Amino acid sequence: MQLTKLEEQFKTIAVIRGGVFLLRPKDAIRFVEACRDAGVGIGGLEGFKVEGDRIQPLQEHSVDYCGSDRKNHEASLTFLSSREGKDIWFEVVADDRKE
Repeated sequence: MQLTKLEEQFKTIAVIRGGVFLLRPKDAIRFVEACRDAGVGIGGLEGFKVEGDRIQPLQEHSVDYCGSDRKNHEASLTFLSSREGKDIWFEVVADDRKE
């Protein structure tokens, strides 16, 4: 998996499973703030449960911003803040990914 410049900054606190770059809620908040500061849009947030080497998607902890103007950093921060302290890991789907 080729990490983006922003992901490189967070790689020591991330978990990568099956090519998915995952962060705890408080770290995902910092990642969204870094995206905002860099002018990188957010396409969505995907929540996962991590169990060893496996991950399980959690639809109730995911949001898709397809079709929006991608300036949804504040909505992303609110969404993630409401899940702080939960045993959920998040993939932040940022617009700087070329895949």
